[in-house]
Amino acid sequence: MEFTTVLNLLGLHRVEHLIYKCRPDLSGKIENVKVRNVLCDRCGRPNIFEWEYTLDGQKETYSVSKICSNCMKGKYSKEITQELENRKKQLILNKWYRIDEDDACGFKNYETYNKITKNALDTAMKYTKTIINEQTKNLLIMGSTGTGKTHLAKTIAKTAKSKGIKTAYIESVDLFGLIKQTFGNDTNYQRFYEEFKSFDVMVIDDVGLETNKQADISWHVNEWTKLVNARKGKSTVYTTNFDDITLPEVVGKRASSRMYEKSDFIDLFTDDYRKKIKA
Repeated sequence: MEFTTVLNLLGLHRVEHLIYKCRPDLSGKIENVKVRNVLCDRCGRPNIFEWEYTLDGQKETYSVSKICSNCMKGKYSKEITQELENRKKQLILNKWYRIDEDDACGFKNYETYNKITKNALDTAMKYTKTIINEQTKNLLIMGSTGTGKTHLAKTIAKTAKSKGIKTAYIESVDLFGLIKQTFGNDTNYQRFYEEFKSFDVMVIDDVGLETNKQADISWHVNEWTKLVNARKGKSTVYTTNFDDITLPEVVGKRASSRMYEKSDFIDLFTDDYRKKIKA
């Protein structure tokens, strides 16, 4: 509200005494209270109340703010908009980056107990350097259960994220769970793919485990083709228990073929390291 409008509504005397509402500590201590309008630091208009008074024989001034109410509204509006945008980004990140904060997976604690696992670690580290250097490349990690595929996949995702790269990590079962949540809503389905495509690095763990019904295979194959195509031009990491022969049967020949394009490969078909520990 402009200075002259407030004066008309309240009168000069009441405006001068408003200072005691803002500064009750000055009550009974100041004299010669006057009010004037000064320029807003932001818009430069004379919309700021400033009180001038005498305290202990010294002239002093006080104003509630250096920014007028109109500018405050704009400032808060921007802050609220930014806060909502930050919350939206965090919600998306929480939905797509599913690694616990206390997860201990790392390159240093990956168990290398034979030549196959040593080669796997070396390839994973080289691949991670590639994507950190903003080079687009895929990685297909195939291997037996319990050989550390998930460990390497999580480590790649964690490392990329720590370098400021927009990174997602999700298991294929959860990935298809998100797709199923969009059933019957084309807008949500489109939003799903927009988010899926937006990540610079996408790590999908346990490809193939999402298919547990024979009747769903056809739908899963069609969806995998869309998913792989959507990641074209972006770096994607896939892990799977299936081999070269069985993977196309689960995700389809077209999708499996494109998983191989511009890709590094890790072969982890070896003994379960947990059995090695027990032995």
